[in-house]
Amino acid sequence: MSVFSFFLDIDGTILGQGKSAPSEAVCDAIGNARAEGCKVFINSGRTLSYIPDTIKKSGLFDGFCCGCGTYILYDGKVITEKYLSKETLIAITDAFYGLKLSAHLVLEGRDKMYYLGEPNSWITNSGFIRISSSEFFREQSQLPVISKFSIHNDDRQRKEFLDLLRKEFKVMILPGYVECVPLGYDKGNAILQTEQYLGLDHRFSVAVGDSMNDFEMLKYAGISVAMGNSPTEVKNICDIVTESCENDGVAVIINKLLSDNSFSYLFEKNRN
Repeated sequence: MSVFSFFLDIDGTILGQGKSAPSEAVCDAIGNARAEGCKVFINSGRTLSYIPDTIKKSGLFDGFCCGCGTYILYDGKVITEKYLSKETLIAITDAFYGLKLSAHLVLEGRDKMYYLGEPNSWITNSGFIRISSSEFFREQSQLPVISKFSIHNDDRQRKEFLDLLRKEFKVMILPGYVECVPLGYDKGNAILQTEQYLGLDHRFSVAVGDSMNDFEMLKYAGISVAMGNSPTEVKNICDIVTESCENDGVAVIINKLLSDNSFSYLFEKNRN
């Protein structure tokens, strides 16, 4: 049996809408994979503080690639960490309030989540901390550790703001929000960093995702798997399409790869 390393997205992949924990079938499949010597990682756009405790504390995973690869944790040890500087946080905050944006800008950190803008029910229920001006960052002797941010709701695509951000960030315009990640970091690079650290065979790295914010990891991985609930453009770039999240697609593909040699042709595609 081949020893795989699985890199799994969270939302729409191991967690269905409104769910706080993976299904029993997915948990069992992950447990079986690890028992066979495979490594299983979360690879998410969520920073560590925004990954549910039901996942972080489940004991199911060997490690966590968080915030589009800005923070990678393996067996309790930090492999990679990237945080925004004080100057960058001040510049972002000054520009946001200077342009009087009506959006919500969510600053995503290792330990906590912060936001700019007016409170709403989603913000309040999520327990994010409000920052009302860049004085917050100017006055801090110890900065909060923030890796990336996202822009939601109205004004999320204001050109002058996004143009300013593109000098330092990859700006991804996605359905319903804009994701901003420091240049040089993405979910594909997170797999690369993990492979290099652990000496993993790239041919047997398996990325499973459901949306275009998984693009980099699906393009990079040795074997790419689209969830059945993925849009067509995601399915078109992947080697395999599994079942939907609601039908335990992650469990289906893990169990197939562990037991079915019919996928062996995929393992040779990256051999030089």
